[in-house]
Amino acid sequence: MLATLSGTTDFAQVLTPLQMIVFTLVAMLYIPCRATIAALVKEFGWKKALFITFFEIIFAIFVGGTTLRLLPILAKV
Repeated sequence: MLATLSGTTDFAQVLTPLQMIVFTLVAMLYIPCRATIAALVKEFGWKKALFITFFEIIFAIFVGGTTLRLLPILAKV
């Protein structure tokens, strides 16, 4: 996904190591495809699926933001 967006596979030109870590965490935690959402709708109904989808996206952004702020502090210790 990142190679497609940036147009290169040399990610060091595009992102710093800290940004790569944050990108990896957020990409792992958010819901990546419509098939997952469709499966959630089938299993839980559209209201719960919508709640789960928004919760996971917000959670991924929160974890990414927290990591972005804390990792430089922890690296200095």
